[in-house]
Amino acid sequence: MGKRAFSVGANPLRAWSGAVASAALLLAGTVPTAAQAGPTTWDFRGSIIDVGGGPYPSQIANGNPFDVMLGFNTSLPVNFAVIDSTTGGRKYTLAPSALNMSVSFGALGPFDFTYTGTGSYIVRDNFTDTLPGGLLAPLDGISVQLTEDDGGGKFTQVSLVLRGTADVWAIDWQNPMLPAAPPAGLAGMQLEQFYVCQFTTGHANDCDLGHIEGQVTSVSSVPEPGTYALMGAGLLALGVARRKTKR
Repeated sequence: MGKRAFSVGANPLRAWSGAVASAALLLAGTVPTAAQAGPTTWDFRGSIIDVGGGPYPSQIANGNPFDVMLGFNTSLPVNFAVIDSTTGGRKYTLAPSALNMSVSFGALGPFDFTYTGTGSYIVRDNFTDTLPGGLLAPLDGISVQLTEDDGGGKFTQVSLVLRGTADVWAIDWQNPMLPAAPPAGLAGMQLEQFYVCQFTTGHANDCDLGHIEGQVTSVSSVPEPGTYALMGAGLLALGVARRKTKR
């Protein structure tokens, strides 16, 4: 597959299969909310609020839309869990090895980011932590980060951070499985950030090649290929039943 890219100098972003993304946009939010083990995709959408460095294409500008497809597995193993001694809540660090992100900016993209050895996937469930401004409180939410090596000492880091005081879920420690669909309220947190940082070696903190920041305004679920097959089988069975009824 060839690469489609926006670039800072010669810094490419990898292309992702458009077929999956297009189908996801058509049917986002149609799967049930019950927890299930297996591949899952959540769709994060919002608007760009800050752009620096670059230069970037015109689609990447303040006020323009972005769309992030986050693919993961609800049965990912838990590597580490910290228990909050005050609330009894937990902060889970899940294995990021099966994570992938597909990022679009309006008609530009999608661009694919996969785990290449650097990344994190943290889930907070009533765990005391801080928000911007120094607020210390029991928080729920997720933090996902993937960093890709673009070659030549250049890197691209993509992050999603949704964190707040709303009690959006309660994860069973004995079976720490995220739901197939994001819980209601996840897009209503105090911190709802999408961030792209492009940098050279030693400059991950200042994003010397450029940065893109966005505000997440909606989160929905996307059916996996198996869901499409079930839907097709269901429609076929319904058609057969109707024909038999007419006879």
